[in-house]
Amino acid sequence: MLSQDYFYWEMVKKYVVAFHQIFADVHVLRKDLSGNITKDITVPCSYVGKQKLYYLLQRKEDVAERISTSLPRMSFVITGLQPDVARKEPNTNTIPISFDGTTDTYMYAPSPWNFNIQFSIWAEYTDDMMQIIEQVGTFFRPDHTFYVEEIPELGIRRNVSIVLNTMNLDIGNEFSDETDRTVMADVDFTLKGYLYPPIKDESIIKIINIRFTDYDDRCVDLANINHTFNEICSVEKEADGSYSVQADVVSDVNTDVTNENSISSNANIETDASSDS
Repeated sequence: MLSQDYFYWEMVKKYVVAFHQIFADVHVLRKDLSGNITKDITVPCSYVGKQKLYYLLQRKEDVAERISTSLPRMSFVITGLQPDVARKEPNTNTIPISFDGTTDTYMYAPSPWNFNIQFSIWAEYTDDMMQIIEQVGTFFRPDHTFYVEEIPELGIRRNVSIVLNTMNLDIGNEFSDETDRTVMADVDFTLKGYLYPPIKDESIIKIINIRFTDYDDRCVDLANINHTFNEICSVEKEADGSYSVQADVVSDVNTDVTNENSISSNANIETDASSDS
């Protein structure tokens, strides 16, 4: 079933980039006792797991250096995917791409998936954490919709929704001289995205061959075989007593044969590529 031409639309990568851009402009302000701004920090955000980020924060030997140069910081990672049946389209839905008169190029409707994202916030001071939480929390109510160029080469673009599910705080009050004092928050998001199938090419049906057989050896009234063809190619009686009809198909087909209880028919369809089905 999976034996098909290679395809890769980079959908997961595009969603990661789009999600990252939402948090590209989060700031933390430091003030003195007089309320004057002494520092404006743009909080970096990276695609990395929580354990990996913790390892990066602990690499430097000097505790003060690794805290002051690394925090505050944000990170996120996709932890899982689930199919979303509620957003699923009928299997027969297609996205038209092109038609050159003989070949129809299209794509079946994409499969809706929910992407689970674990988002982590790290800070040295509680006030830094509260500033970030307020900026993030008010942005999602509880969802936010953003525009994604899913497959721009095919003109496929979509508004994608992301939902903030929960936010949990971990403010540690006990720490030693050898331990970094960090304030953390874990936020769970659900991104409602899609995964797209490969492109398909199919030739257009041009000719239909229909064969009628009179089992009771009655005379088939060809006048009662009604066609809605623009051009009829031929109607012939074969040596075995059957009748063959061949026509160019331009519109819908409606075939009616008298003595239907004693007459059976079979048909094969030919495309411009001369393939039978």
